[in-house]
Amino acid sequence: TDTKWAPWYVVDANVKRKARLNVIRHLLDQIDYQSLDRPVVEFPPRPAVGDYEAPDPSTYTLIPDHYE
Repeated sequence: TDTKWAPWYVVDANVKRKARLNVIRHLLDQIDYQSLDRPVVEFPPRPAVGDYEAPDPSTYTLIPDHYE
């Protein structure tokens, strides 16, 4: 499902603060910004952590790393 028309992006999130800043910057570069009033969203509880194995990162379209 990762195509040039509808790409999926992956961010290296080992350093959470840096990852969040990179994602915010990337998103703001991709879309036109308009200020909108939005309702507060309530999220369900997160599922319990299980045995997770990360996939091969060479297949990802990475967001550029702008922050040290």
